[in-house]
Amino acid sequence: MTSNAPSNEGTPEGLNTVRQQLRQATHAAHVRLNLHPLLAGLTRANFPLSQYRLILGTYHRFFSVVEPAILDVLAASASVFSYADRRKLPWLALDITNLGDALAPPEIGRVIEVPGDVAELVGTLYAIEGSTLGGQVISRHLRANLGLTPERGARFFAAYGADTETRWASFCAYAEGLADDPVQRLRAGEAALNVFNTLEGLLDDCLHRQS
Repeated sequence: MTSNAPSNEGTPEGLNTVRQQLRQATHAAHVRLNLHPLLAGLTRANFPLSQYRLILGTYHRFFSVVEPAILDVLAASASVFSYADRRKLPWLALDITNLGDALAPPEIGRVIEVPGDVAELVGTLYAIEGSTLGGQVISRHLRANLGLTPERGARFFAAYGADTETRWASFCAYAEGLADDPVQRLRAGEAALNVFNTLEGLLDDCLHRQS
């Protein structure tokens, strides 16, 4: 049997794109994160607002560390990809304050690794930008179930709204810059996996503090 597909020497068989390889590398961790006790049920009608506030606080902690590093790597690499209008930290801060909570000071505890080069950046952004797709579904349920809107408490999950698919396609095109470098592709997968595992750990920390 022959194939007209491009050669994928050095990459797992059948994974023709960086996106496919990242998806395979993170699938199990992604599923596990979605089933975390703090996140499970986020789209249900009886989801507690108090629990939603804990989620926002946890994500704010993550992005307060990771987002400056994202901007640093992009600046250092003179990349054409822009993250300036994709920043999630201001959205989280807006949601937290709109719900009447104070922004928590940085915590000393779990180490949050940040991207240090383009390969790690691509992996990190895969997890972050990919979450905006599911955020569209969550945003609709937050409005219907809790009365939350982008203007009141749900800016983070609303993300890019109608432009989400276009923004995701733009990132995927950027990620394909690693297509011809198997080592960089693998390192991107490790960085993406690290994001899911880190968020799971931060949510665990939050859950344990509440028990």
